[in-house]
Amino acid sequence: MSCLNKLLGNKEEVQPAPKPPANAKGSNFPPYTFSPRTADIPRVVNEQEKRQLIDVELQELKGLYLIVRHPTGVEYTHQCAGLSCAHLSLEGYLVPLEQTDRAEDELAQYFISGHSYSGLEWQEITEIEAIFKRHGLDWLCIAPNRLKDSYEAWIHVCIKPEYTWVPFCSRSDPRAEIVLVWQNSD
Repeated sequence: MSCLNKLLGNKEEVQPAPKPPANAKGSNFPPYTFSPRTADIPRVVNEQEKRQLIDVELQELKGLYLIVRHPTGVEYTHQCAGLSCAHLSLEGYLVPLEQTDRAEDELAQYFISGHSYSGLEWQEITEIEAIFKRHGLDWLCIAPNRLKDSYEAWIHVCIKPEYTWVPFCSRSDPRAEIVLVWQNSD
């Protein structure tokens, strides 16, 4: 169709594709689609081929970050738990939190004094959440069901119920597993 015909509003008639003869042998599928004979053959896939994660080691962090569990194919590994030097990992996406250097310093000071080489205790929740609040992170709270899995530089947190998304992550799920990380003191 020429440009002039388009401008004048003239419509070009499109001819329907000819039907194949009824007795024609062969496939009814165009050549670019899969044949039903090969599409149904099961392919044997080993466990490593099914899902290989890219492992990213977090080293020399500056500030606070969230790792939000999500099937991204990227797994973040982080050294944590002070001198215990645990290496924990979580698949998801990494969210840097803005202007959190002072919060990182205060959390580091709190944990340097010997806290949390073997998981957090109930009485530590109030102190750590007070640090969050002082630095504008009052939308975070410590996940009470994951205290024993939380250490220096690796704290399982939740988003408070009044927030319907993870800050800095539009259309995210606030109920996802989330870990707060920062540079380990070791």
